[in-house]
Order: sequence, then C-alpha cells, then structure tokens
Amino acid sequence: MDSLEAVRHTSERWTAVIKVKRRTMQTARVGKDGPTGEAESLRVFDRALELMMKLVDMQGEEFVETEKMNLRDERKRLVAMLEPQALLFDMDGVLANVENSYRLSTLETVRSYGVSLEKSDLERAILAGDANNDWILSQRILAQNGIQIEFEDLYERYQSFYLGTEDKPGLRENETLLVDRVALETLAERLPLAVVTGRPRAEAGWFLQRVGIADLFRTTVCLEDGPNKPDPAPVRLALERLGVDRAWLIGDTPDDIRAAVAAGALPLAILAPEADAEMTKRAFMDAGAVAVLKNVESLLDLLP
Repeated sequence: MDSLEAVRHTSERWTAVIKVKRRTMQTARVGKDGPTGEAESLRVFDRALELMMKLVDMQGEEFVETEKMNLRDERKRLVAMLEPQALLFDMDGVLANVENSYRLSTLETVRSYGVSLEKSDLERAILAGDANNDWILSQRILAQNGIQIEFEDLYERYQSFYLGTEDKPGLRENETLLVDRVALETLAERLPLAVVTGRPRAEAGWFLQRVGIADLFRTTVCLEDGPNKPDPAPVRLALERLGVDRAWLIGDTPDDIRAAVAAGALPLAILAPEADAEMTKRAFMDAGAVAVLKNVESLLDLLP
C-alpha cells in the first residue's frame, strides 16, 4: 500500500467514526454512554487524526495544507457534536409556525401581481436556497414570471399583508409557538440559548414577547445585524455574543444548515409544519445536516 492509498484507507476508518456518531444522533442516543463514551470517541478520532496527519505529510505541499485544514475542520465539528456550549435556533419554522403568516404573506404578495403560486411552488423555491429574505424571494419569483417590481413597492405590499393595515389585522396574528416553554426552560438551564433569524429585529422581538419566551434567549441575531443565512456571519455573531466556540444550530431550511456548516456549528434540521417530508429531508442532507429531528423537544434526549 503506497502512502496515498494509506491516507485513503485511514480516511475511511476515520470517516466511519463520524458516521457512527451521526447514526447515534439520528437515533436520539447522543450522550447515552455518558462522558466516558464521549471521551473515548474523541480519543479514537484523535488517534486516527494523528496517523492521518503523518500520512498526509508524505504527500505534496499543496495536498498537505488542504488535507490538514479539512481534518482540523472535521475535528472541530466532532467536538461541537460531543461538547456543545450553546444552542442556536432559527425562528421561523422552528420556534414559530409561520405557515399562515410569512409563508401566506409571500403567496398573497406574489398572487396580488397576477402570478399563480402554490404552497408547493414556494416550498421548492425555499429548498433551492438563498431564500432567507421573503421580500427578495417574492421579488425573485415575480421576476422569474416576467414581472419586474421595484423593491419598495413590493415591500410595502408584503408588509400590508404581514403587519396589516388600519382596516384589517396582519397575518402575523396567526403565528403560534411550536415548542413548549417548559422544554425551552429546561434547555436554557443546561446551555445558553440564542436566536439566529432573518427577521427584522422589531418583528422577531414582537413574536418572542407575544408568546412569552423572550427571557429564555441570551441574544437574538436579526436582519439588521449583517448578511442573511446561508452566509455564516449571523451564526458566528451569535457565538461571539455568547462567548462560546461550539454550538448546535437548529434550522428548518437548507440556508440554515449551510450557514451552520460554514460557521463550524453542528447543523440539525427540523421539518417545518406542512413540509414535504421526503423532499425536505433530501435537501437537508444535501446541505450537510447531521440529522433531521422531529421537534425541538428532541434536543432534551440528544444533549450529552
């Protein structure tokens, strides 16, 4: 076996360790073996990592640097899996049921310009990615149908559906909490919690206050704080504000998952209400999700 084949052979063994941990999480048994089991997993990983580093050194300089960077990134993800320091939550579809608020506002806005748009069409557009801003997404869907609308005009029309007008209440009044407060309280006792959302700060705060969970989150990263997911910036900002390096991020779109992966957080997905399970799970795994959870309450069994 030459050195390159040795690298590949060791890589297969090392990858198997990762897959075992992923399967463990998917069957809701992370931490079942306690600290001893977790420490042993890291020791096995580190032994494989040390050998791989030696083997990688036998290759060319460019190969060495690329592979070592990949290995360090993978170890960071494994440590985040076994030893999270915080939990980061997307808001819409994870904490808030927005099927009859944001999602419906998008449908109504697009339809108001004469374009037929069904829920399934909107779901596919969201799964395609780069869809974390509903105003821009609505504008894009219209453009794809040959209708060019100035952003300000579209924004005002969208907000009239979502926030309401003097004559009618906004669709945001339909929003409900998807997770039991007691479950969030229990999680908050174990780890600091944060929200990472594409909502404007006022709209995010409105929901958190309305459903009575604002006090459980140490920080909320919103639209005004920087680029939207899938850019990793909002995830990194949440980690910085919390003063931690390792976290799990729970999201309901591929954009959430890609942002978590890029920021070095462990990406966990949740199916939003009324989502096409098969299509959505496939998109999650393609984006890099470690597992697809049934609900936020599942975290109580998953945490080490």
